[in-house]
Amino acid sequence: MSSILTNRGAISTLDTLRSINSSLAGTQSRISTGLRISTASDNAAYWSIATTMRADTRAISAVADSIGLGQGILDTAYAGMQTVYDYMVEARNLMVMAANEGTAKTSTTWHDVDDDRIYDATNLGKIDRRLRSLLDDIALAIDSSSFAGVNLLKNELNGKNPPTGSIEFVTGLAGSQILTTTVDFRDTVLINYNRKVDVYVGDPGSEQQGMLDGKIDFVTYEILGNVYDAGTDSVIRHPDKYVLRNGFYNYNNTPALNSKPLSHYFDIVLNEMDVKISKIRDGMTAVGATLKNLKMSAEFVQDRIDTSSKGIGRLVDADMDEESTRLKALQTQQQLGIQALQIANASTDKLIELFR
Repeated sequence: MSSILTNRGAISTLDTLRSINSSLAGTQSRISTGLRISTASDNAAYWSIATTMRADTRAISAVADSIGLGQGILDTAYAGMQTVYDYMVEARNLMVMAANEGTAKTSTTWHDVDDDRIYDATNLGKIDRRLRSLLDDIALAIDSSSFAGVNLLKNELNGKNPPTGSIEFVTGLAGSQILTTTVDFRDTVLINYNRKVDVYVGDPGSEQQGMLDGKIDFVTYEILGNVYDAGTDSVIRHPDKYVLRNGFYNYNNTPALNSKPLSHYFDIVLNEMDVKISKIRDGMTAVGATLKNLKMSAEFVQDRIDTSSKGIGRLVDADMDEESTRLKALQTQQQLGIQALQIANASTDKLIELFR
């Protein structure tokens, strides 16, 4: 039966073409986004799981960034401690050389003033100036060991003292709980600018001191690179340009002191320097252990990110090989559908011939 009101063939062909166009639009969307499930309407269960996993992955990525920041801070601190350690070892070796020079060549012509040309001309004077230079270099290395505004090697004025101060580094995420590891300032602080004393190690108040703080004296003359000044109530750079010369002056001009051999006083200094070198080495061990911990945590966190990304991909990613094949097929079907619709629309032309 033919009708001039209803073209059943065209209607059927048009329905088929609409279905092909809808499938083609879906395929093109999956190809352009790379996702077979991009909204909850595609698959509510898979979309919900993937969305939750993406949120977790972003949180883990933030943890990875925090670990990276912590590694930068600790790497900088470790490098600074290594530099200071090398300087202290060199200073100790120079002190041994000074002991060999000074024991044989102590002179009453050396005097206690800021400029001593007689002393400067001796090998001992040159060693002494180098010692002071090393102590200044140590202070510079400590002040320069800052990363992202954090310097673990010095405690600023009004900061926490080493016994109570610490810093936490993020190591992971367990559910909603952030996992951390702690580094105590007593394992890293070399200079405490907040201290109010300079005393020998083990004396009351020594707990306020950094690893390089406190008294080290040579024949009763303090030789450290920085000292607490009660007049200004602050820690200042040692004002003298020499390390040993005033101690030599005390030895040459004080019978109560020179009643003992000069080597006795060098032995004391060397022992005290060895104690501080040992403390720095222990601090480097603590920092190195924490760095190892952060490295392992960073690797684990990255593995979690990779695993999560793979899991999300399996749930919602489009198979591009399959989609490209489907696209070609649908484009062919679309072209055939258009041709079929043209044929169906042309069928009504035959009705006109019946009335001629």
